[in-house]
Amino acid sequence: LPPRAAAERRLAAARAKYERLKAEDAGHGPIRTQECVVFGREFVVRALKYGDFKALVADYTPTELQALKIGDAFLAGWPGELFVEYGLELKRRLPGGRTFIVTMANGELQGYIPTEQAVKEGAYEAGFRMFQPEAGKIMVRATEKLLRAMGAGG
Repeated sequence: LPPRAAAERRLAAARAKYERLKAEDAGHGPIRTQECVVFGREFVVRALKYGDFKALVADYTPTELQALKIGDAFLAGWPGELFVEYGLELKRRLPGGRTFIVTMANGELQGYIPTEQAVKEGAYEAGFRMFQPEAGKIMVRATEKLLRAMGAGG
């Protein structure tokens, strides 16, 4: 997470954009999306301000990954809402076309795990997250290790 001052600047910028979109009558979709960004950034600032963020993260970590083999197919179960790029990366690392990923398996991680690109682009999912993109990369590597131990990837 960013330092509190940086989180507060991000929140102020998100609120300003939200107000600008409303003033421009930008339409329901863009306005609602930006409102969600504001909610997420408010959540982060509150957690940092009141010092309960570490306790909140502790409620979700460590997390459990699942790996199953059914016939010649491999299934990976990830808690949380990870961007599809993480699943595609896992499939790229495990050639053979028989790897399937299920998210929101055995829990959630209080928001999204976006990619670095989504964070750079300011996607609304990136505005509401507890975990940085590195968490998704860690999950890919750990899941690859589990599935390879079961015979995935040839």
